[in-house]
Amino acid sequence: MLEGKTSSSVIKEYDCELAKGEKNDCVPRAIAVAYDISYEEAHKICEEKFDRKPKKGTRTWIGFNSVENKNMIINNKIHSFVDLEKIKYEGSPRYKNEKNKLVDHKIKIVVRQLVELYLEGTYIVLVRNHAFALVNGVIIGNLGDYKKKKVKVENLIEIKDVAV
Repeated sequence: MLEGKTSSSVIKEYDCELAKGEKNDCVPRAIAVAYDISYEEAHKICEEKFDRKPKKGTRTWIGFNSVENKNMIINNKIHSFVDLEKIKYEGSPRYKNEKNKLVDHKIKIVVRQLVELYLEGTYIVLVRNHAFALVNGVIIGNLGDYKKKKVKVENLIEIKDVAV
């Protein structure tokens, strides 16, 4: 069974006024958890670096992948995208038999499979129109994120301490 926590129970200083009036804030929450910073700091990063508007969603992939943000260091941590080939699988034998064997038919893994593969480390998981943190195999996001086992993973961002 997948383990999960709400980001509001983990984020530093989450009881601020900014968080109370916000919606569509899964990315600031995921950043706050993954980088171990306050909600207000994460929100400010999304506004300044990812061009986030108040109460609107954040274009996460574009924000993290932009040239000026590729080497962004937050709280002595840096991000890198996990190679997409590492978060795909070949499919079941039935799936492979039904497809043209000469073509690469790797498909995106789902959240359940991701958690099984990434039991250690800190990640920001991007699924369709949503993001959450994965910390040592525990999903930290909105209430119920850990129940969405069959959602396909679009991208995975690894968060590591900066090497000294």
